[in-house]
Amino acid sequence: MLERRGLGERLRALDAGEARRVADSPRWTAAIFTPDLATVQPAKLARELRRVVVERGVRLCEGSRMVALRHGRPAVVETAGGSVRAAQVVLTHGAWAVQQPDFARAFAVGIDYMVVTEPIPELLETLGWQGNVGLADHRQMLYYLRKTADGRVAIGGGAMGLAFGGGIGGRVLTSQRLAERAAQGLGWLFPSLAGVRFEYAWSGPMDMTRSGLPFFFTLPQGNVHAGLGFSGHGLTSTKVGGRILASLVLGAADEWVSLPVVRPPDSLPPEPLRWPMVRLAEWAYEASDRASERGRRQPRLAGAVAAIVDRYLQ
Repeated sequence: MLERRGLGERLRALDAGEARRVADSPRWTAAIFTPDLATVQPAKLARELRRVVVERGVRLCEGSRMVALRHGRPAVVETAGGSVRAAQVVLTHGAWAVQQPDFARAFAVGIDYMVVTEPIPELLETLGWQGNVGLADHRQMLYYLRKTADGRVAIGGGAMGLAFGGGIGGRVLTSQRLAERAAQGLGWLFPSLAGVRFEYAWSGPMDMTRSGLPFFFTLPQGNVHAGLGFSGHGLTSTKVGGRILASLVLGAADEWVSLPVVRPPDSLPPEPLRWPMVRLAEWAYEASDRASERGRRQPRLAGAVAAIVDRYLQ
């Protein structure tokens, strides 16, 4: 099937034995290997991007949180310490955009957790997990994990929190349940690692669109452009997103602005309807995953809810 779709060189199907030779997990029944992808240390990437843009003369105003945007020509970005007038404005501030009226129904704000183990290089050797291959399973609420340079494992996923409306903060960003769920995933995927100590945990908000894809478009005023809704996949799509936004700012009619993701976002239900609806969908997916982990059949109610959600997202 991969060959028929022209992906034979980009994606390689593995059977269970081949998958376990990449990293020996008894959970693997089959896998897809993507040889042209890589893991990236995000803090190093951000620092290097900062260095490059500063060297090219870009002025950075770090720590200047936007508190309001006034449309017009020029547009005015208000901050706590002053205002900036600009002929063109590009908005790429992720989940926080939900606090603006233009994007209040563009996405739900999901909260994901990552946790990091103590250094365990000897245990990782027993798994045959060589190199820096990143891993992810194929559950509804997937686990994703990678090794670090000092022999730790960073793993996230397994569950997700949800912020009500634009309220990014409070308990949803400090959820012990979500952190524990991510940590449990390591022992489930690799039973020989059960019991290792976790030393760090952090969370972050994600702008989760209905389609799971980002959107790029120019607001009706004509000089404010948005690239939002990356749904947790920003690192893999921001290069294309940067090309699209550059073309929108320049008013170019090229291949980038003709891509299907260049369009206004699909609207989600308003609050207070959105939170319970999305939370119900998350419950259904988590319940199905837990049943699968235990070798049980999918609960009927969870299966019915998941099917309804899947139809809605199509």
